Amino acid sequence: MDVVIGIDASTTGTKAVAFGPDGQVHALARAAIDRHSPEPTWHEQDAEQWWDSTLDVLTGAAGELAEAGHTVRAIGITHQRESFVCLDEQLQPLRPAMLWLDARAGAQVERLGDDTAHRISGKPPSTTPSFYKLGWLADHEPETLTAARHVADVHAFLSHRLTGTLATSTASADPMGLVDMSTNDWSEELLTRVGLRREQMPALVPPGGVVGHLTAQVAQLTGLPEGLPVVAGAGDGQSGGLGAGVSRKGLAYLSLGTSITLGVHAAEGADASWDYRLLGSPLGEGVTIEGFINSGALSVAWFRKAFAGRSQRIRPTSRSCWPRPRPVPAACATCLT
Repeated sequence: MDVVIGIDASTTGTKAVAFGPDGQVHALARAAIDRHSPEPTWHEQDAEQWWDSTLDVLTGAAGELAEAGHTVRAIGITHQRESFVCLDEQLQPLRPAMLWLDARAGAQVERLGDDTAHRISGKPPSTTPSFYKLGWLADHEPETLTAARHVADVHAFLSHRLTGTLATSTASADPMGLVDMSTNDWSEELLTRVGLRREQMPALVPPGGVVGHLTAQVAQLTGLPEGLPVVAGAGDGQSGGLGAGVSRKGLAYLSLGTSITLGVHAAEGADASWDYRLLGSPLGEGVTIEGFINSGALSVAWFRKAFAGRSQRIRPTSRSCWPRPRPVPAACATCLT
């Protein structure tokens, strides 16, 4: 059977899922990614883990598919949004990648988050868009931006490693807060505000467009065919909505992941508002209108790690539910996971 592989490079791990024309999953592989917080509210990753985990899951999926006799026809990419990495002349990371949930740029939101930035980008000012974190780098690590040959979102970083072409989709780049929603192109004004030039940014491709073809080196490492088309996708939130069939008026999606997102598709576009944010549509036309809370399952994972995994139990509110010193009952353990 012919299949396509979707790569999802998310905040906590990378997945590769192979789908057939029947919509069924024919292979699945996952690899974890570490996250670091060197200071309170800072969230960073080693971008090389984005790539290493992608190689791992593609190799695992390719092995399953070869054993079953399936033929891979294309690869698509979705990923954690707003996360980015600064690259040197050899396109190697200059510093750890800054993640979407990094909240260090509060002062830059106050300074840069005016009505003009909101109107151009469609994003209410917050620490989530890359725009403000790049402003933080300009203020605190100007040497990084000076040395950066490129600034790449996750999609562009993986596209380059897979194909040799540094390119991302408009629906992947847009959440960074540097794209003019009226033109679907990088905004010269917003780039200038944070000290960037257009030539530092990846090429933009519409969702569904081919960004390049799998190199011989990657084919050898993974067992996938050389020359396999790599197709531009979209951010994971918009892609989740598309996967749920939210592609017309009257439908909405709710995603309960590391963050919580609620979105709808607007074929005719929409005006910038303080009540929601506008994102490039994975359909390549119109926009995604989205409500967003950046702490969803991440807060549950933190609670589980900080409290549920400790040997000393939290004092129970009901002895019948959680009597000490007996182990946690199965029902309570299920709630905590």
